[in-house]
Amino acid sequence: MMKYWIVFTLLLLSGCSSGSQPLSDYVAREVLENLTGSEIRYNGAACANIKNQCPSSDYSEWLHTNGEVACSCTK
Repeated sequence: MMKYWIVFTLLLLSGCSSGSQPLSDYVAREVLENLTGSEIRYNGAACANIKNQCPSSDYSEWLHTNGEVACSCTK
């Protein structure tokens, strides 16, 4: 039940944010992060930061459908 409140709160707050990431991508990322216990990012700069902070055994990288680098770190 707590996860649903977190997602609901994030949806409300994301409506007020002015990021370049579409709302649907943001919501999908937040849901995936909560379900998998991973940190997920969809651009090269953010992936470079995660790669530096994440043990190599927990880090994975791939090309997103938009052609940019995407990555995750299992928490």
